[in-house]
Amino acid sequence: MPPFPDGATYVEGDADLLAQGDSFSPTGLLGVVLVLHGGAAADPEAGEVEEVDGVETRAYSFTVPYDEAVDAIEPEQQEAFTSALSLTGEAEQADLDVEVAIGTDDDVVRRLSLDIEADVPVDGGYEVEVGDVGSEVEAPEAPDEDEVATGPEAEALLAQLLSS
Repeated sequence: MPPFPDGATYVEGDADLLAQGDSFSPTGLLGVVLVLHGGAAADPEAGEVEEVDGVETRAYSFTVPYDEAVDAIEPEQQEAFTSALSLTGEAEQADLDVEVAIGTDDDVVRRLSLDIEADVPVDGGYEVEVGDVGSEVEAPEAPDEDEVATGPEAEALLAQLLSS
């Protein structure tokens, strides 16, 4: 990644570029949650009751082959899942080890852990923890103007960052 102009720590640019960039898309991260739907999670093993961010949850775990997880997801949602977790070739035979903690009072997913297990050289996973569900979100304060790169050079840098 090239350095930001003039020692800036932030780059100003068109917010629409963020929506077009895969790196900042919520679909990718949320797409992996789709493994919890359909037949893939039909027979989870119930685990211990534990606290996640001050909320009582029940842990559940299951293992599903990747290709079965893809097939179990509704066809219109498969693209979101496979864009978040795409395995090809021999890696399609990998197992997905999934553990999820769900609020006992509200059925909200509070933690999701997904690990790829395979006999071929592939590795990866997702760790998501959700806290303060239903709380007000405070907007962050804007950085000082001298910390923000602006203008054509900054916009070109932002476009470059989002295309990599």
